[in-house]
Amino acid sequence: MSDSRVYSHLAPGLAALLLLPAGTLAQSSGLGPEGVAQLDHAPSWEVWESVQEASARISITGSVEADGEGEAFWLQRQDPISGRDGFIIVLSLRDGGDLRMLEFGFLSGDRPGAGTHTILSLDEMMEISEGGGALTGVMASYLSGDFASWQEVSELVADPNADFQLFQTRMTGSGMGVSGEVQIQAGSGDTLEGQVSAAMVLITEFGDELPFQVEATFRASAAP
Repeated sequence: MSDSRVYSHLAPGLAALLLLPAGTLAQSSGLGPEGVAQLDHAPSWEVWESVQEASARISITGSVEADGEGEAFWLQRQDPISGRDGFIIVLSLRDGGDLRMLEFGFLSGDRPGAGTHTILSLDEMMEISEGGGALTGVMASYLSGDFASWQEVSELVADPNADFQLFQTRMTGSGMGVSGEVQIQAGSGDTLEGQVSAAMVLITEFGDELPFQVEATFRASAAP
């Protein structure tokens, strides 16, 4: 199954994917709870926005266009089903009326060490999983829309009574990574510094995949 066909069955955004019940994820993508962790709610916008250490310089070109200074944080939460930890770096940029969110989930579940971490497509992840290999690398996703914060998106997706039609009307775009890398350059205490170079695709309502490129540098602080 192609990336776009698999992705069309999943809630948009990596945060949304990681918040899905493990059974739903297994049915949709072939990845069980051992492959991708389910995260608790992220901290509020006010909490992580106030962290002075957090910043990101984000440039998006191609079928998506955006450029500017944004925010960065990382969080790690335990999957209540598998007991495994999940680790994601979140970059966001306010662009006019839209909040643009980029999320990079480290499939090992661990805090990434210094070095290069490869971004995998969904097809690659399924091939590794079907072959019995351990899932390592990064899953990247993109979401934009009329949202107040990443926290709001997480809460909407985690709500068992979520109105996904209403959610879709507030979205202006969603996409996923197909290749690239996340480089972690330094990390001490609660801070992670690095850069991202990712090839991604915007998924249209008709299932088309429109390419765009993300380049970013970040200094991410821990989210409580």
